[in-house]
Amino acid sequence: MLPTRFRLKQRKFFKATSKGAIKKRGKFGMLIGRKFSPDAFKSNKTSFTGHDSESTSPAVKFGYVISKKIGNAVYRNKYKRVLSSITREYMAQGGLNSLPATEDVYVFVYVAFIPYEDYKSLKAEFFRQIKTISKSFSA
Repeated sequence: MLPTRFRLKQRKFFKATSKGAIKKRGKFGMLIGRKFSPDAFKSNKTSFTGHDSESTSPAVKFGYVISKKIGNAVYRNKYKRVLSSITREYMAQGGLNSLPATEDVYVFVYVAFIPYEDYKSLKAEFFRQIKTISKSFSA
């Protein structure tokens, strides 16, 4: 499972991410990426400082949207767990180091359209989408 500090939980951020965001559509779904200021994540209950003290990589949050048109609840939860696993692999390979190191918080939301065929193809698509969006942030 993806560590809590990397999870996007609040509905308002899911909705706000799509406005003025960079979108990359693939076969199974669309990855949406947007940059927020660290102040956007501060509230009465939680505070997101942006960066880990032990890490030099930029601050990121990930969220997943799986439509009810895709299978039953068990399958949708499995889909989210698979996407979470792919995200962890990407982060472990140092993929987030391609993002510019700023105080901003990078938010990524994956919106699934159809069921995935196999883990390998979903992983390849996700990696391709996130690399494209990361390059757009750097430009």
